[in-house]
Amino acid sequence: SGVLREMRGTVVGDEIARLFDEKGMKLVLKPMAAGTQGEFEASTREISLSKGEIERWLRRENLTVSALLKGGDAFRDLVLAVTPVVLHEGVHLQQDVWQKAGRFPDIAGQSQEVEANAREAAFILEKAARDKAYRTFLEKNQERFVLVGSAVSQSAALARDPAAFRAAIMTENYPNNPSLEADSAVAAGASEAQRRADAAR
Repeated sequence: SGVLREMRGTVVGDEIARLFDEKGMKLVLKPMAAGTQGEFEASTREISLSKGEIERWLRRENLTVSALLKGGDAFRDLVLAVTPVVLHEGVHLQQDVWQKAGRFPDIAGQSQEVEANAREAAFILEKAARDKAYRTFLEKNQERFVLVGSAVSQSAALARDPAAFRAAIMTENYPNNPSLEADSAVAAGASEAQRRADAAR
């Protein structure tokens, strides 16, 4: 797909694209809460994109769905805009695959979101550094499309201060999720419980 093509050629993008090659990509549009750009549903391995944000962009650009589906510059702009979101949710797919394989506990907490946001931002930074056309796209559309503005803001935050990136992401986006410290405690507890179970045999 166009999204996978745009992912490839970067470290993170190549890894997530290979995962989609193996597991498949199920993309849908659906209404979402304000500020939510995408979601990953573990039970179906389906990735949803915000229907509302895309519809707002279409109205702003005076585009119809039929015109968009004809391809051309508008369609490519949409593909470029949603690629970081799909990659972010692909990181959650990877986490789900690893969890089901027993590589780490199933913890719906901050650590998973910090990883997904950091890898999304790293992808944007690398792609922008490698691809002049992508840099131009970001500069042109950051004020016109919320998805692009978010990509620019997030990647700039990572580049500016990686140490502060985690705190900023969690404070602004996931204040109700379990903390990294809580994640660590759960992981340590699961390991200890398994150790005791093994010792009791």
